[in-house]
This record gives sequence, C-alpha cells and structure tokens, in this order.
Amino acid sequence: MNDFQYFSLNKPTDWLKGSLHNLEVGEDGIRLMQTHKYGVRTVLDLKEVIPNSLVQDCAMAMNGKVFLLDDHTNVWSYDSFNKHAELLFRDGHELFTPHAAIAAVADVLVFADAMGSYPIAAYSINNAQALWSLSAWGNIPIIPCSIISDSREYVYVLAICEDTHQHLIVLKIHRTGGITGFFLHDLLLTDYSLPREIALQWQMTTSKDGHLYLLHTDTNQVLHLSPDSILLTQFELNTTEPLSGFAMDTHGQLYVGSGRELERHGEDNRFIQKLDQDGVWLNNVSAFRGKVQKIMIDPRNTLVVFEKEENSITILASELKTQEMTGTGLLEGIFLSTALDCTETETIWHKIELVADIPESTQIRISYYASDHQHMQWNGMPVTRDEFLSNPDIPIEQKLNHWRSLEPTPITNPQDALLFHATGRYIWLKIDFTGNEGHSPKLSSLRVYYPRMTLLSYLPAIYAEEDKETGFLERFLALFGTFFQDMDQQIAGIAKYLDPESVSGDYLKWLASWVGIASDDHWTDAQLRNLIAAAPELYRKRGTREGIERMIEIYVGERPLIIEYFQLHQIRSNSDFSSIVNELYTMNPYTFCVLMKAERIESEKQRSIVERLINEQKPAFTEGKLILLQPWLYMDMHTYLGINTYLSEPTLLRLDNSSSIPNNSTLIDVDMDNRLDTHTRLGLDSEIE
Repeated sequence: MNDFQYFSLNKPTDWLKGSLHNLEVGEDGIRLMQTHKYGVRTVLDLKEVIPNSLVQDCAMAMNGKVFLLDDHTNVWSYDSFNKHAELLFRDGHELFTPHAAIAAVADVLVFADAMGSYPIAAYSINNAQALWSLSAWGNIPIIPCSIISDSREYVYVLAICEDTHQHLIVLKIHRTGGITGFFLHDLLLTDYSLPREIALQWQMTTSKDGHLYLLHTDTNQVLHLSPDSILLTQFELNTTEPLSGFAMDTHGQLYVGSGRELERHGEDNRFIQKLDQDGVWLNNVSAFRGKVQKIMIDPRNTLVVFEKEENSITILASELKTQEMTGTGLLEGIFLSTALDCTETETIWHKIELVADIPESTQIRISYYASDHQHMQWNGMPVTRDEFLSNPDIPIEQKLNHWRSLEPTPITNPQDALLFHATGRYIWLKIDFTGNEGHSPKLSSLRVYYPRMTLLSYLPAIYAEEDKETGFLERFLALFGTFFQDMDQQIAGIAKYLDPESVSGDYLKWLASWVGIASDDHWTDAQLRNLIAAAPELYRKRGTREGIERMIEIYVGERPLIIEYFQLHQIRSNSDFSSIVNELYTMNPYTFCVLMKAERIESEKQRSIVERLINEQKPAFTEGKLILLQPWLYMDMHTYLGINTYLSEPTLLRLDNSSSIPNNSTLIDVDMDNRLDTHTRLGLDSEIE
C-alpha cells in the first residue's frame, strides 16, 4: 500500500482556526470550558455551636476562622475545619453591645458600635487585648453604622456625621488605627435615622486591589470608588429582587443576596446572584437558597453566608466545574472546522483518527461533510462555507441549522473510523463535546486521512462489487489495515523510544535498565533522565568520593558533604577532641560519613534508597555511614556553622510600622501566674519592664 496523506489538528493554532463554542484550547488539546461554581462545604447550625444564644453578627479572618457575636455580647472564635468554638470575649466586659458590627483584618478584630462606649475599637484576635479606638473624624463625632474589611490591611466604616444626620461618610482605616482616606459625597445620603437601618440600606464590599463598592439596596445603585476614595463609576443592578448581602471575589465578580421573605407556599427561589464588575448578571449560585443577612468571601474565594433569622452559617467552596453552553444551558460544546483542502476534486476521504480522553458519561461525536465546492447561499448572498461557519456575528443556531441541512454522517466516540460517502476536494468537521458536572472529554489530536486505500483493493474485483451496498467487507478489512499501519509507524518511529528525553514511565525505566540502572517508583522521570545522561561519567568514577556525591545529588537534588578518616587526623591528635571525633565519625579508618540535610529525605523509603546508593557506589573494603543533619544547634553533636546552623544579630520586636520593643524588655504578668497566652492586655493585666 502507498503512503497515506493526512491533515492533522494537534496544536492550539490548529483548533483556533475553526469556530469554537463553549470550548477552551490548551497546549494539551481542546475541552469544554470550565468555570468556578460553588458547592456547600458545610452548614453551621449556630444553635449547636453556641447553645442558648442568638448570633447578631459575624466576621471571617484570613485563616478561615469565623468570629461570632451573640446577643449576650460573647464573642466566639469558631474553626469550621476542626469544629471547635473558643470564647474570646465573655459577657460583662462592657466594651461593646450586642448591636455592634464586626470585621476581621489580619490579626485584628474591629467593632463598630453606635451604642457602645467606644464607637470604633480594635482588639487582638489572639488574646483580646485592646489595640486602639476612634470616636471622631477629625473634630467631628461620628456614629458608625456598618464595617467591612479587605482581610489584609484596611477596614471601611460607614458612619453618620453628627453635624448633619443625612450625610454619610466612609472612613478607610488601617489595621493599626490610622485613618488613611475617606469618601464624602452628595450621593451618600440617607432617609433613615437608625444605624441598623442605614446598614441595610447601604452595603459595602472591596476588591482584591483595594477598590470599594457601595450598594444602595433601595435603588440598586452601585458606587465604585478607587483605592484613593475617588468615585470612578456608577451603575445599576438589573434586578427586581430585594437585595441583602454584598461581596466581591478575587476574580472581580459581585455577589448579592436576597432579602425577600419566603412566601407561605411554593419553592424557595431566593438565590445569591453572581454579577460581573459592571453589574451584568452572570448566573445564580444554585447551591444556596434563602434570605441573606451577610455575605463574606475570603482570599481563597470561600463564600460564607450568614442567615440571622435561621441562626445559621452556610460555607460554600469554589470548585472548577464544567460550564453550561449559552442559550441551551447544557454541558456541551461545539467545534466547527474550516475546510480541509486536499487540492484534488472527487477525492474519496479515507478515515479519521482521534487521540482523546473520554471519561465515563461523557461523549465526543463527530459529523463530516465533503464537497468539491466551497460556495453556498446565505440570505440570498453567495459566500464561502468557511466565511459562514467562522463568522462570529452569525448565531450558532443558524450555523447548526445549515449543518443539519447537509445531512452529515455522525460518528460517536471514534478512535479510528472509516469515512463513508465523503467524496470531494474539501471536507468540514463538526465535533460535539458532551460532559458532566465535573468532567469533560479532551481531544488532544485528530487526523483525517486521504485518499481511500483499503486491503479490499488486493482482493478480486468481484468482492468490491458485492461490498458496494453494505461496505461490511471494507470495514472488516480496515481493522487489519489499521493494525498494519500502526505497526509500520511504530517501526518507523523506533528511534524515539531510545531517547530518554522523549519517553517516560515504563519506557524510561526500561531504557534505564540498558545502562544497568535498577529503578523503582521512588525515582521520578526527571531523576531517571539525569541518571541515564550521567551514567557513562558515573561508571568511570564508581568507587570514588566524587562519584558518590554525584549519584546522591541526582537523587535528592543537593550534593552531600563527605568526611573521610584522613581529614580528621589533625583534630584526633588533640586529646581534648579525640573522644568527640571518635563518637561522631567512629574510629574505623575505613569508614566515611555522608552528611545530608534532614529536609532532603522525606521518608524512610528515601533514606533506605540513599543508603543503598552509598553501598553500591563505595569501594568494597569501606563502609559508608549516612548522617542526617537536624536544623538546630547541639553542642558536641553534628552541628556545622553555615550548613545547618547560622548566627544572626538580635533584633527588636516590632509592634507595627512605627513602634517596637527593645531586645532587653520583658513582658511581666501582673498576677504572676504565667498565663501570658491567655491574657496580655497591656496596662490592664500585664506590663513591660
């Protein structure tokens, strides 16, 4: 048989020539697009977390802990991963009231309390120590209404200026207590007088780059401020749903919750809406339904939803899921190729080959159409079929209707399939991808072979005549034709199996055995490639110090330190040190020590492999002793300056960017009961000497 010719699609540039719908192209192939979707990780029934209490507000720290303020002014720190609640503030402290709003920034918990003794006050989340407080903006007293944080550096407080109760102000406050910016505008007005009503009317959130967004829930207007508190844009959310809860993730997408009461009968259709940074609706977070009091998002885009009426918190984790196709809502995608031109009319196309990963319950379906002509009619105008299929302004529905009119032949999940009734100079392909929620088929490469050549041509002509109607014999012989073709290709490409840079896995281990290397699963492909490349050099240096160092360096990534008996002769001659040297390095003149950092050996299996390498590479009359160096200082032990120990200058203890404690200061507990981790509130129950 003569050699086939073929078209190959296996690079991103090949796929991008066609028309893609809900598909993404990568270096390893083409697959359905993925998007971040939320699923419920856990639901906290706060009646069980904090019995006999009703949570009034909550805040989330960067480490994932949730802080809960209850109606008795207790503040709890709750670790949702370990399901452990710890009391941070006990009632009776008189520092704030149950009406306070809270926010966590870095290691600081900030309270905004219009009815408390301190309007804005910050405390350490580690030991509840008071850090700073604010009660005015300049000389103007303020009444705080709500507070949010960007989790890293700043909190934003929405407050009433007491000189005029209709104007509101947003203060940008550093976690150390300094006011670094403010926003005061005619748009920031209110008809309400109670702080809790204003907090519901105006809600805030921040982006990861420090932009502030304010939502007016009565009008659905959003104000977008720069990090310098300058009004950049103003837009309106296109929704009739009463809104409550406002947050932005690290991708710049907004989330707004529903404040609507549930009707007595009917399904709960109160969803959190996901919008882009301009307020355009994207989709609903279908994993959650209910009325929202507060939405919080941490730097890992974990969504925390507080339902005050239900006294519960729902934690939603973001995961990559298959994206639905616009218009149909189905987990599918479509690829329409441009024409593959073989340059000869009446060519009979032979077969199609795919290299694809098709998980269970997913599907790849290919249909094709061949013709000697490129032109077609569309809206009464002559155009080429490529222009029609690749035009982004033509809706996909019209393209699919045209494709169905061609009556193409479909093939489902083909790996190697003959093409029937495909005659013409040009051939077009339509590839349908169908996935499920978590998986997508991936097409790595595709080949279209031509012209038609089968083993049927080697049989008497009568067999071809009898097979015209059914094509059974041609399909049957094609199985053997594919087998012979694959064998020819493997023989022609045998050289690539002898190149350690182009093979992996079992082939690489097989190639390593050619140079006498016995490997197991603890050797990575990269290590084996380096070992095979260095094999000639290692054989010449086998039994030498340099050979052992190089062999271990290939396996662990760092050259060890080898100490031989003769190197210690000068120290052994000193009677004061001889006993220590003998203890550390033995008295045997035929023993050498291999010193390695402990972090380079991650398991006992790796340690045994290193010891085996030492035994294989050492001279026959010697003994190699492996010593793992621990990263700490022990006198008269294996401690080496600059290797596993370092000397440094003592430094000051820095409290913030402008304060520090000298290195000769001592923190003293007033009650002298050594409970510094429990209470260290300077000026109250501890002092510095």
